[in-house]
Amino acid sequence: MKQHRSFSFFLPLLFLSLVEIANAQRFGLSGGASVNPITSLRVSGIMELDMGNWLSIQPEIAYFRKGHPSLIDRLSEIQSDFGYGALDMISCPILFKLKMEREDFAAYLLAGPELSFGYAALAVYVLEDGAYQREHIPINRYAVKHWDLGVTIGLGLEKHIRQEQRIFMDFRYYLGLNNINIDQRSVLYLEAFYFNFGMLIPFHLKHHQK
Repeated sequence: MKQHRSFSFFLPLLFLSLVEIANAQRFGLSGGASVNPITSLRVSGIMELDMGNWLSIQPEIAYFRKGHPSLIDRLSEIQSDFGYGALDMISCPILFKLKMEREDFAAYLLAGPELSFGYAALAVYVLEDGAYQREHIPINRYAVKHWDLGVTIGLGLEKHIRQEQRIFMDFRYYLGLNNINIDQRSVLYLEAFYFNFGMLIPFHLKHHQK
């Protein structure tokens, strides 16, 4: 199947990034949310490997809720005036980070592929009487595929603090490249625009022996 072939091309890249854990200079955590109601919470673990003075690779493993306003329409039994549907996903972006440093501050650009697996779903809607309701539902009720593949781009600011620790904040845009509809006669591509902030801590466990 075409979908499996595309993921089989991407998975070796993911594997190669994960084996770089032993060489990573920094580890960290980040969290954020979207600037609209469709995508909500995002929490991730990060590792960063320097490739030069300006360039690093930043693989992440994240919980990410991605949604689309048309998903709610697939729950025909719900009579709603407004609502949206969202997918709870585990995401693995591999980002190339281009940094421009000046003293303790750095501005940076991010870009790279992102592979996601959806394992659950959420429906948020307003009933005719104005009541607001959230409902966790099986993902198969939206008739979408579990896997999504896309690209993430972003820009941000980073500041060095004590003992080489770093704090950062960035804005990112995710664009899905995979039509996640099971019925291929129509298309559904996920997207998200969100802010993200966190901290990176240096990792110094290598032995410095002659």
